[in-house]
Order: sequence, then C-alpha cells, then structure tokens
Amino acid sequence: MSDLRYALRAFLKTPVFTFVVLLTLALGIGVNTAMFSVVNAVLLKPLPYPEPDQLLRVRRGSSYLDMRDWAAQAQSFSAVAGYRPQLFDFDTGDVPERTDGAFVTGGLFQLLGARPLLGRLIDERDQAAGAPRTVVVSERFWRTRLGGNRDAIGRPVSFNGATYQLVGIVASGFDLPGDKADVFAPFYPENRQEAEARSAHTLRGLLRLKSGATLASAQSEMDALAGRLEQTYPATNRQVRFVLLPLNDSLVGSMRSALWILLGTVTFVLMIACVNVANLLIARAAARRGEMAVRAALGASPGRLARQLLSESLLIAVSGGVLGLAVAYALTRAIAALAPESLPRVDRIALDAPVLLFTLVASLATGLVFGVLPSWIASRTALADAARDQSRGSARQRLRSMLMVAEIAMALVLVAGTGLLLRSFSLLVSQPLGFEATHLLTGNIKFSAARYRDIAARTRFFDELERQLAASPGVTAVGLVTEMPIGSDPLMHNLAFEGRAMAPGTEPEVFYRGINAGYFNAIGVPVLRGRAFTTADTATSTPVAIGNQAFAREYYAGGDVIGKRVRWVGNAAEWITIVGLVPDVRGVSLDSGDVPALYVPYSQERNWWRMWMDVVVRTAGDPAAFAPTLRQAAARADRTIPIARVRPMTDVVRSSTADRRFNLFLIGAFAALAIVLAAAGTYGVMAYLVAQRSRELGIRIAMGANPAEIVRLVMGHGLRLAVAGTALGLAIWWVAARALQGMMFGVTAGDPRTLAGAIATLLAMTLIACYGPARRASRVDPLVVLRSE
Repeated sequence: MSDLRYALRAFLKTPVFTFVVLLTLALGIGVNTAMFSVVNAVLLKPLPYPEPDQLLRVRRGSSYLDMRDWAAQAQSFSAVAGYRPQLFDFDTGDVPERTDGAFVTGGLFQLLGARPLLGRLIDERDQAAGAPRTVVVSERFWRTRLGGNRDAIGRPVSFNGATYQLVGIVASGFDLPGDKADVFAPFYPENRQEAEARSAHTLRGLLRLKSGATLASAQSEMDALAGRLEQTYPATNRQVRFVLLPLNDSLVGSMRSALWILLGTVTFVLMIACVNVANLLIARAAARRGEMAVRAALGASPGRLARQLLSESLLIAVSGGVLGLAVAYALTRAIAALAPESLPRVDRIALDAPVLLFTLVASLATGLVFGVLPSWIASRTALADAARDQSRGSARQRLRSMLMVAEIAMALVLVAGTGLLLRSFSLLVSQPLGFEATHLLTGNIKFSAARYRDIAARTRFFDELERQLAASPGVTAVGLVTEMPIGSDPLMHNLAFEGRAMAPGTEPEVFYRGINAGYFNAIGVPVLRGRAFTTADTATSTPVAIGNQAFAREYYAGGDVIGKRVRWVGNAAEWITIVGLVPDVRGVSLDSGDVPALYVPYSQERNWWRMWMDVVVRTAGDPAAFAPTLRQAAARADRTIPIARVRPMTDVVRSSTADRRFNLFLIGAFAALAIVLAAAGTYGVMAYLVAQRSRELGIRIAMGANPAEIVRLVMGHGLRLAVAGTALGLAIWWVAARALQGMMFGVTAGDPRTLAGAIATLLAMTLIACYGPARRASRVDPLVVLRSE
C-alpha cells in the first residue's frame, strides 16, 4: 500500500507523462476489450438453447419427407424438426403490416426449449391433416401488435388474408437460430403440396443428438440413410447428402476466421501500446537514477526497488484499463451499428462479466509486460559510478532501439494487411456487374397462398402493377424478376435436354429466373442473339426461355442455343424452346460469377408455390425519390399486398460487400491507430536519443558540423532502425498472411505493390517522427552543453 500511495503521488506530480501513458493504454486495452466482447458474444457464448452443444443443422435445405425419414430411421437423434422463413402480412384494417415469421414443424419449439408465456406452442397435433389453422406469436408481437391482451389467446387473427386461431405466446428470449421471426404457423398441412414433394428442399433441418452420440457417428448414420433413400427414390434423392454441422458453426460461418483475425489485429495494437509505455517508463527510470541510488544506499535491495516500480506499472495499467472500458463501450456500440447482417447475435454484444474479467486480466498482463524491463533496469541503477552509468545509458538506448524496431515490425504487419484488403476490395467493387445498377429502384413482393394460389391471379396483379408504374412520371422501364442478380440465393431446378438420355436424378441443376418482357431493358442487359420476350409470350403460347452465356458454355460448348429445346424435370410433356441468349451477370455477390441460368416469362410460370417477385424500376432521376411511387402503384394494384425492401439497386450491390467492408473498416482503423502509436514511440525514442547524445552533438557542432549534417545523422539512425523493423515485419508477415488469404479477392499475400506501399508508409512515418528531434539536435548550443559538462 505504501508503494501504491507513493506511485499515485508520483504520477500526479507528472500530469503530462501520466496523461500520455493512460491515453496509450486506454486505446490499446479499449480496442482489445471491444473486439473480445464481439468474439465472446458471437463465438464463445453458448447458444440460448438447452444443451446447445447437442444441436446440429443440416447444411442444405431439406424436404419434409426426408426429415420424417430421419426421425423414423436415425437412432442418433432425440429430436428432429425444421422450419422455413415466411413473411406474414398482419391485417390491421388498412395496409397490412409485413412481419417476419416462419412455418415450423411440430417439434421445433420442444427441440429448441422454447417456453409458452400464455397458452401453448405448436406441436404434432397441429400437423395433422384437417387440423384447424393455428398460429403462435412472440411476446414482442403480442405486446406491440395485440396490446398485450391476455384474452387474445383462442381468438382469430388474420395473416396473409387467412384466419388463424391464436393458441399461444412464446416467451421472450426465444429466437430461431439465425432468423428473425415473430409469427409461427404449422408447416403441414398449411403447405401440403410442398410437404408431400420429396424434391422440395425448403426446410432448415435441426436435430438434437442423443446423450452419448457424437457428430461423427451421427454423420455416418445419416450417410447410410442417404444411400438408402437414393436407392428408394432415385428421381429425387440421387446424390443428395445430409451434411451435419454444429449449429453454432453453421450460424457463424465465414465470420469465425474474420473475428479471430480482428482479435489478433488488436493484440498487435496492444503490444505496440505496451512498447510505447515501456519506452516512456525506461526514460522515466533513467531520470530517477539519483532516487534509486539513494534508496539503494539506504539499504533497499534490487528486488525491493523492482517491486516499487512494478507496483507503479500495475497501478497505471489498471487505471488505463478502467479508461479502456469507456473506449470499449463506444467501440462496441459502433461495431454493433456497422456490423453486417451476416454477423449473428450482434444484440448480445455487451461489456458483461466475462468481458470485464478479460479487461482486468489484460490490464494486469499489460502492467507486467511493460513494467518488467523498466523495473529490472532501474533496480540495478544503484550507486553506479560515471563509467558504469554511461554503460547503462548505452544499454538503455539499445533496449529502446530494439523496442522501436519491434513496434515498427508490428505496425508493418497491420499496414500490409490493411493495404491488401483495401486493394482486394477495390478490385472487387470494380468488377463489371453485367447490368446497369444506377437509376434502378428495387422492391420485393410476396403473395399469400390464401388469395394468390392461382398463377393467373398473380399474372393479373403483375400486369396491373407494370401498367401503373409505366404510367408514372419519371419511370423509363419496369422489370419483374423472381430472383435479383445480386443478393438472392440461386433457386436451382433439374433440367432435361432434348436428344440426351439421362438417368432419373442425374439431370443437371440450372438456375431458374421468371421475368417479364421488360426486365432486360430495365436492368440494361442486351439480348446477344435471338429475341427478348414479348407480351405475346403468354400462358397459352409455346413455352420459351432465354439462356445466359454460362448456360451455353456449360451445356452446348459455347455453340448456338437458339432453337434448342429443354424441359424442367417433372414437366415431362412440356418442352421449352430457347429463343434468346443474354450476357452473364454477377451472381449472389460480386466475387461470384453467374451460374448457368434460364430466364422464362413469368406468365408461363408452372410452379404455384413461387409466390414472390422483385420489381426493378429504371428512373430518370434519383431512384430513392421514386420509392413512394412504387409503393403507391403496388397499393393501387392490390391494397392488401405490401411491397418490402424498397431500395436503390446500388444499395443492394453495396450490401453484398458488407462483410468485406466491415472487416476492412475495422482492420484499417486498427492499423491507423497502430501507425499513430508507432509514430509516437519513434518520436519518443529519437527525442531520448538526442538528449542522451547532446554532448556528442555539441562537440560535433563545435568542430564545424553544419545543421544539415546533424539532421542527416539523427534521421539516418532512425531510418536504420526503421529498415530493421521493416525486415522483421516482413518476416512476421509471411507467417501471418495465410490467415488473411480467405478474406482477399484478386490479390495474394505477396502482392509487391501493396507491400511496397506498406513499407513506404512506415518509412515515411519514421522520417516524419524523426524530423522534430533531428531539428532540435541541429540547434544544440555547444557552449551550453560543454559548460554543463
């Protein structure tokens, strides 16, 4: 306690020194605490379900019939369930409110351990043929939309134009894994045709392992079951495999490696901060040589002196950690606001007990790291004669130079990583889209099965919507498409080719897009050969399709596809004639090309369940300004059909790179902080060097050295240290760069332009940081220096 009280008084007497050290530590510890809170929430915290380690997910979509076979034949699972996300339109008496929801199988709530707040949850009795329509809502929906009325249980509510009986309220705290939902309805018999089609892989399958079962044994059993189903149902289950993933792993996906990389990045920032503080404390210890000598002369042992200095280090480290919590709080809020939609459990990011413990441990470890060297040096600077003191001064300078080399090396790693991600992002966003995204407004429409199960009714709605939009001022073209070129997952269908014999189930999968006649004109895609669709392509005319270049390359060796005939498997009697060829467009995201695809007129749609469509409107001005026009046109076509996700196409493209932009922003911000800290450390080392060599510099000036020579001498010394740090940084980079490879596009870890830029940045930073001390050195008055000697 005596040491701590003395340390507090000493720090209060040097406010500038204390402020610089606390600021450096607060930044270093704060960014680490913030990133750990993200990693803890997303990766380390268990999922909010009972025994989450036993929960598995099937990698791809599954059919209802396949899931029933899992439950009946697999012995590794205690529960099997699934769900399909579904938007529900809640009838408010005016324009319906669109709400996130899901169709669920009977055991889903039980598998995930959900509890009813009121009433009951959906179970197997709701899955029986002929069962009444029932629905369960979240506590949030019950309180905000139903007024929190307990009498709502058992009463009818209207969703998607149909009447449901509200049977229960699920207690707060329950969420589907990876999906938002406030409304839950039984999957069967609501979607009977879909449920009875083994080829409809629309459900997200969840399974719970039995006690004692392992992922490996469950996967082996599922592989055997997939083989049996393939033999029994070759037309629908050929090459269908059920790949099991731990539920948490499936939710995090590719963000896992990115988050660990970001945590490693901020660890480098903390190490640079530690180096800076160690340099400051070494300088402070050198200034306290007299004090240490007096203490030693009065009987203090080296261990006693080291304990006192280490106490000072721990005090200021813990203080820096407390300030770091304020930095972490601000950063976590910023990270949560900037996080892409693909980052799960963002709402669980908080400075909770594990994060506070991490901050404490990081603070204590930091105090030990930057306090050991200064304490060790100062404890041995006792009763030294002038020669030994000069020797120790040289040793201190060598140590500080080594620390400067280390922080430049770490800064280079961060700058090189940022440079590569920036160059990768630049290459990514400069990729040609294959269509014109500017002046394009998009919106999504989903129909209810109750009112728009008939394909002809949907066609009439689209025709009216197109007519309303085409008549609106400022609208130059109107397009309709079932899946947007960017941001939509491909919906694949098996395709058979005229004149090619294929065994059932071996037909290739091709991307299906339903469009209107004006779609290609709206998005700015030319028809390369053949013709576009026209209003004459109706439900009663000859079925036609337009292929993309990837389709022609894959199935016709790049030859002419015009006039070729194909058919979707399941519609054996209906041949489709290919009448046109269009260029490829970007696929799901900018870093994926287009897959083989066929475009068909939406008026010739044969699948009743495809009850969605994206609207694309080309405008003469700012597309965002036409959002009310689009909503009003949809309301005039049918007031009960809301239009969702209305946004410019440029925003859709931008959102497809959200993950990369998020990673780049954070790593770039941390690298910028590292450069600032490294520059401050370099400045401190060079300023200390000038102070230590003032006698030598004074003699040089007295003997005729001009100021330019002194500046070159000091800056040359700094530049040599920077070159050494750069060499060390490159060696570290070659080891660390492999972790970044999965986050890059179009560049490699050894990209010479990027590495050259990183090296130039660090060398320039060093020269700038050295210039101030060098200028002061050139102005040393030799008379003052020699008189002091």
